[in-house]
Formats: sequence, C-alpha cells, structure tokens
Amino acid sequence: MRLSSLPRFSVLLLCGSSLIGLTACGGSGGNSSSTATPVAVVPPPPPPPPAPSSNATKITVTGPIDGFGSVIVNGVRYDTGEADVEVGDDAGNITDLSVGQVISLRARNGADGETPIAERIRYEDLVKGPVDSIPADGSTLVVLGQTVRIADALFEPSLDPATIAVDDVLEVSGVFNADGEIEATYVERSDDDDYEVHGFVTDLDETAQTFRIQDLTVGYATAALEDFDDGETLSNGDLVEVEGSTRTNDGTLIATEVEYEGDDLDELRGDADEAEAEIYGFVSVFTSAENFEVNGIVVVTDDDTVFERCSRDTIALNTPVEVEGVFDGDGVLLADAVKCELEANNRIEARVDDVDAEAGTVTVLNVTVATDAGTRFQDKSDARVREFGLDDIQAGDVVHIRFFDGADDALPIAKRIRREDAEDFEESEVRGVLESIEGDDIVVAGVRISLNAQTEYELDEFDVSRMAFFDVVDIGSFVKIEGREGDDGNLVAHEVERELEDDDSGDGD
Repeated sequence: MRLSSLPRFSVLLLCGSSLIGLTACGGSGGNSSSTATPVAVVPPPPPPPPAPSSNATKITVTGPIDGFGSVIVNGVRYDTGEADVEVGDDAGNITDLSVGQVISLRARNGADGETPIAERIRYEDLVKGPVDSIPADGSTLVVLGQTVRIADALFEPSLDPATIAVDDVLEVSGVFNADGEIEATYVERSDDDDYEVHGFVTDLDETAQTFRIQDLTVGYATAALEDFDDGETLSNGDLVEVEGSTRTNDGTLIATEVEYEGDDLDELRGDADEAEAEIYGFVSVFTSAENFEVNGIVVVTDDDTVFERCSRDTIALNTPVEVEGVFDGDGVLLADAVKCELEANNRIEARVDDVDAEAGTVTVLNVTVATDAGTRFQDKSDARVREFGLDDIQAGDVVHIRFFDGADDALPIAKRIRREDAEDFEESEVRGVLESIEGDDIVVAGVRISLNAQTEYELDEFDVSRMAFFDVVDIGSFVKIEGREGDDGNLVAHEVERELEDDDSGDGD
C-alpha cells in the first residue's frame, strides 16, 4: 500500500528506525581434542529444549536507548544475547549503538516474567549530511535542508555542540514532530561522504525530475529507484530514503538511490492480535484524546487507559508520548497507557554532594533529584563508562542534571544525567524558573542562591544593575545562574542572566 493517502507527517519515525530487512549475524563454533589412544566417543545427549515461555507474546518497541547492560528502551531492559543487530544497511553489534539513539526492537516476553528477549534491533539515522546553517539562538541546526531541534539531544562524548560549524557533517538520530522537524535525541560527527535523508516527497516535478524533502531539493534523474511497487514511480507523499554524495551550487542533492519506505508501517505494527507495543514519538495527528496518531500508528484510548504525566485534557498535537498497548486486527494500537514526556527545563551542573544508589537519588547544591527507569545516563568524563549509571557516580563528580518537578510533593525526577570531566570544572551553573526572591537570596530550580555586591547581572546580553535586572525579571522568569558553592552547600552567584524560556543555546543536554 502506498502512503500518499496518509497524513503527511503521520509515519515519520518509521524512516529512522525501520524493522525491515534485518540481517542475521553471529555464528557458532566448537573445539575438538584427541588422545594418543583412540577410544569410542559417545556424543553427549542433546540438551533439553528450553522451557516454554509462560507468555510468548511478541513485543514491538521504538524509542531512544536509555542505557546499556543489554539495552534499555523506554525504561525497560531487554536481553540482547540473541539479538540480530543492524546499523543502517549493515550487520552490526550492540557496541555500535549509543545512549540516545532511536532504535526499533522486536522482542518476546521472557519466561515466567524474566527480562524480555530482544530478537532484532535496528538503528538508522534520520539525516546525515552537512550543516547548512545555525540559527542565532543555538536551539536548532539545519542539516541537509532539515530543521533539527537539539533541545533534548545527547551529543557523542567527543563533540562539543558549541564547536559545531557550517559544513560540518553530522549524523542525527531522533523522531519527527508534527511539523516535520527532527527532534534530535543523539548527534554525532560523521566522516562519511555519502549523505542520506529520510522524509516525505513534496513538490514532485516529473519533468525536471526533482522533488523536495523539507527544504532540500533532490534531483533523481540518475537515481536507482528501490522497493517501489511494480510499475509505480514516485508520488507526492511517498516516504523515502534518499542517498547521494553530490550537491550542486544551489544545494540540490543529486540522488544515487531513492528507496520507498512506506511498507515499513506494516512491520512496525507487528502481528495483529499478537504483538504488544511500546511506541515513542510525537503526536502527529490529533483528532481527540480518544483517537490520535503516533508515528503513523492510530492510537485509540478508552476509559481504562491510564494517562501518566498528562491527562485527556492536556494531550495535544506535538505532545511527546510513549504509548503501551496491543494491536488489534486492523493494526490499531489499543492503548493501555499513555505516558507524556514532560519538559525538563530545570538544569544543574555542579559537583555531587551525595549519591544514594539504593534510593535512586543524587544530591547537588542541596537539591536531591530522583531517578527512574527512564532516566538517561551518559558519561562524557575521561572514564567513558559505557554502561554508566547511578552506581558509577561518586561524591565530588561533576554532573549535568536535567530534571522536571515531581508530582505533588515528590522529589524532582532526572530526565538526563551526564557526567563531565572534573579537572577543568570551575563554576556551577543553574538554569530554570525563578521561584522566589527573599532579600539577598533567590531560589531557582530548587537551589538557594545568594546574591552579593560582586554579583553581575545581564539582560539580553547587556550588563545592567541589580535594580534594573529585577525591574524586568520576576518570579516565573527563566534565568541562568553561574557561581561557586558556598560553605553551606548553596550557590553564591557570580552572574545572573535572564534567558528566553528553555533557551537551550546548544548545550547538548
């Protein structure tokens, strides 16, 4: 079935994390030995067959990798010992993957409630190509004509987002929002001269043999067309992957291959009436809280569906969600739970005061932050621990924590924890909403901050007096504070700056 009849951005994740065409990898081997005296060899009895699973249901999963130790996706750990892994079009290994990359995973339930077993894993970027431009606010990049939002992105450990320049070649993983922009979850440099981009065909010109994907013009006159239905050619609305290595002076990408990817939707749905699903993405089509689409999958909720971190009244177009449920015979996802991903606008970069691995908490600047199964850990210190988690963090380590407020009086919850090198660390940084002003003390993101005569103030990149600053900035404003930790564990401010709300400025976390 062609997808040109579907809403334009309704299947956008599929192109970046298809489950089609996975290549089996791995093998087996054995050892043999002999003795000086030949003897009759009786082969050992074959091992007994594995015990049948108490629930052999297949599970279809898409989402960013939260961590390793096998692989954790959407807060669930999957055993990867039997998994076939594909990276792009090549057979790969679990060690080729990184925290933050969006993967598709097919698994089966483990026996008697044990860890589910991954059978197939696929990773594919959404765009790989040169940076065309970097907007002034630093919150987005334009890569091969595609707008890439980096607010939630992790960057490969060796890449400082502040150093990214026009013409740098980047590889971006993520999902598309309802506007067709890439919401990046992982960004890395690439030394590959072969570019690729996934998306929907628009502005098809069969005479000039060109079309567009977002702001990129593609010339396909000499391209091989792959996986299109018999006798069919390109159509507006087709979901495709384009490969090429040459751009003309006007930026047109000369395609060497255009591959139709619309059939990936059926694979993502899995086996009707059999497959459970855990699908991460943005609400791309919204009819109502009872009927909407995520990644081209129609999601239906009912009175039994549990909404977490949002409600039927607040879910809307472009809400990032994780949907759990079961596919019916028509490929519709009947949702048991819809978990909305909250914006984690509070950020602290500071030395760790305390870690309680048993309680799952870390304390910085007298603020205790909880972790949960969905907290994403990354180690950018020299240690570069791959299976990095709370157990690896010690008092004195420098961490960058991005978190959101817990429900009611619960502890705030970390969305990201990134460990940095402590060697060059000088000042702590706090970013978030100004919560209170009490004389010479303010509270931002739960951190109590002391102001003094040496504190500097900045409004829109201009230095101002304290009085002028607080004439404009009040409770509820978004601010950034830099300073040093005082003897009481609170922060003594060196600089206070107003920011646009959630101005990420390419900090990569």
